[in-house]
Amino acid sequence: MEKRKQEFKTLATGVVLEIADNFRIDEAKLRTIFDSNVMANMKFLTSSFAEEKERWLQYLRFQEQNLEYKRNNSCLYLNRKLTEYIKIPKTVPIGEKFHDVRFLSHNFWYVDKKTFTNKNLTISHLFEEIIIVELELLLDNLDKYLI
Repeated sequence: MEKRKQEFKTLATGVVLEIADNFRIDEAKLRTIFDSNVMANMKFLTSSFAEEKERWLQYLRFQEQNLEYKRNNSCLYLNRKLTEYIKIPKTVPIGEKFHDVRFLSHNFWYVDKKTFTNKNLTISHLFEEIIIVELELLLDNLDKYLI
């Protein structure tokens, strides 16, 4: 007996298919009953993905604009310094003696924590320990960042 190549694809010409009411489109796709030409004619695969493409392009344009906005409103900094301070209510007189004059506050004195350690002063429960961040900024327009 001679071995021959088998044909698995048989063309059916003149066959009329009737689709039942309970026929599921997903089942036809899963079982690959129809080839892509028939599916296109049945309007299963007629999407050109133009809508999806437009939605992705809109999303990318939005992200690009958002990034540009963030770049315009950001600052570059050269140096950063973290300093621990003690925030003391103005009712406590010791704060005025060691107050850092760079801070303008009506209700509190700001004293460097190192001062408390060097002078052997105790930190009262009324005081608040805070960390101040100092940044050395590169700005093209200082007015843009004033509060």
